[in-house]
Amino acid sequence: MLASITSPLNLLKELFTVKGAGTLVKLGSAVLRHPSYADVDTERLRRLFEASFGRLLDAQFFEQPPLAVYIEAEYRGAAVVYASAPVPYLSKFAVEPEAQGEGMGRDLWEAMSRDYPALYWRGRPDNPIASWYASVCDGMVRLPEWNVYWRGVDTARIPDVIEAARARPPDFSPGAVEVMR
Repeated sequence: MLASITSPLNLLKELFTVKGAGTLVKLGSAVLRHPSYADVDTERLRRLFEASFGRLLDAQFFEQPPLAVYIEAEYRGAAVVYASAPVPYLSKFAVEPEAQGEGMGRDLWEAMSRDYPALYWRGRPDNPIASWYASVCDGMVRLPEWNVYWRGVDTARIPDVIEAARARPPDFSPGAVEVMR
């Protein structure tokens, strides 16, 4: 649960008036962790990813076994982590456009980070949440085709992470037309 009180000076107004003073109480999102795709509705997950990224997933995307799949209970947000060297790779992180701004991204990130404090991921340079990725990473490098981000990675392993990110095949169909949002 998240509670945000605007100011201690406004406590009486918050407690004893109908209008209040701007306190926010949020229960948080129910994020479920799955060790595989076996108990996951992959069609709902596919729709979430395709709507969020505006591109068609590669037909073999769900054939690679994940380390973990984090899904908000109503499939409004999800993250997929795969085994990789030197640390796990965050392949997909998506929040339904209608759910953005509700803190669901933060809830997904916290659930995933508890299990995987060290990981890396990549994003297209024009990714609309690149600034958020930059705010949660320990470091990043800008390449022509990708921005590569990492968190909790030993300094000596950063070149390995960058090369692993560059070498990964795309998750979306080549030449895929944009999906209707």
